[in-house]
Amino acid sequence: MQEPRKVKGRDIIFLTNGGIGDQIAFKPVINYVMENYLSGDTISIVSDYDWLWKDLVHYTYTTKKPCPAMETSSIVEIYPVNKPSHVDYQASHSTTFASINMIRRELPLKYRQPKIKLEPKHFKKFKGLPFEKLFLFHPGTTWSSRTLSPETWQGWIDEIRDLGYKVALIGKNMTLSAHDEKFNMYKGAWKLDCDYNFIDKLEPLETMALISKSFALVSNDSGPLHMAGCFNNYIFAFCSTRLPEYIFTWRGPEYSQYWKACHLEKDELFYGIYDFDPFIQTGTDTAIGDEKELERVTPSREEFREKVLKLIQIRTCE
Repeated sequence: MQEPRKVKGRDIIFLTNGGIGDQIAFKPVINYVMENYLSGDTISIVSDYDWLWKDLVHYTYTTKKPCPAMETSSIVEIYPVNKPSHVDYQASHSTTFASINMIRRELPLKYRQPKIKLEPKHFKKFKGLPFEKLFLFHPGTTWSSRTLSPETWQGWIDEIRDLGYKVALIGKNMTLSAHDEKFNMYKGAWKLDCDYNFIDKLEPLETMALISKSFALVSNDSGPLHMAGCFNNYIFAFCSTRLPEYIFTWRGPEYSQYWKACHLEKDELFYGIYDFDPFIQTGTDTAIGDEKELERVTPSREEFREKVLKLIQIRTCE
């Protein structure tokens, strides 16, 4: 079998955009491409989350810190990771979307889990925490179609504590009133009763360090959920209007999206409300939620407890 042609000595620049979850999902694609096709090239990346890429590429730049090679080098090749495509971005996994756009193929399953390098300094704030019994909760304030009330989060937290676990809150920018007003979110999520509260107290890599050591994460579709995909703990996710298969990453010995992970919505028909017709390119904005539908698919305290116990017991018995 002929080896792939490799042209070495080039300056390769990858351009990324999107939120932190999208960029974490792009990372396996860049890693695969570098390992298999660009081993002799100098790789730079332009990302507003440059900290995410420093352990992988040679140089990182942000939109506020332009990449000089884009203007000075004669051998630059620029690749937008998530360029415009005929593939529906909302109806595919971000890793698959990026790989199809960049290299016209899906990645082998064993390459699809994103990785991040953490250092001892990222763990300093967590000495003495009972990681083996620690549930992290991220009561994210995001699109109205996936933002749950503080009462819902508190009910779930109480159930986890009743089971004998400790609860820590994580999140960012939740105490800014402008943020709440802009997105019409519920207020007060950062005031939930818990054992440890790290909201607005951690840098991104510290958040990832805490997630990496904890027993489980409970979150809606948001940045910490995608961070958890880098590790192998339990994930309980309210995926809202996107199919779990478009969100969960491939983990564990089976390279499964449902390895130690489950979605919390009660009714999968919820996803269809926001689907796009692939033939006429119309659909409902996934950011706009219907309060009645959101309430209908949100599990009660008892239903949430059952989902948690079922997944933990299944994995423990294997």
